[in-house]
Amino acid sequence: MEKDLVKAGKTEESSVKHTMKDLKSLEKSTSKAAKSADKAEHHVAKSQDKELKTAKAVSKATHNHDVARDNLQKADRDLQLKQQHALKLEQELEARKIRVEAAVKSQEIHNQEREEKLANVKAQLAATTSTKV
Repeated sequence: MEKDLVKAGKTEESSVKHTMKDLKSLEKSTSKAAKSADKAEHHVAKSQDKELKTAKAVSKATHNHDVARDNLQKADRDLQLKQQHALKLEQELEARKIRVEAAVKSQEIHNQEREEKLANVKAQLAATTSTKV
């Protein structure tokens, strides 16, 4: 019976040691799991920050693209208006050149007619003065 009691004590001690070892192992695993969860939570927070920064960058890039597109359209309209204005001025210049050429020709014709009339008047005057003398 004494042997049985000693054996029961050893068995119980072994069982308690094994249970304590399991408890320490479980505590270690629980600690590791908690650390891992904290690490994952930190990673999620960093990922959320990165996603927010990226979303802001996308928003800013979209805004910059919209501004650039609007500036391009404005520059396009400005170019068209300036080209139309230049074409209108060119047409007006050609029309004025034609009017000036016509005025110059008309002046030349009138000058020639006046010179002919003046020559006729001088010739008549010379003829009347030579007949009087």
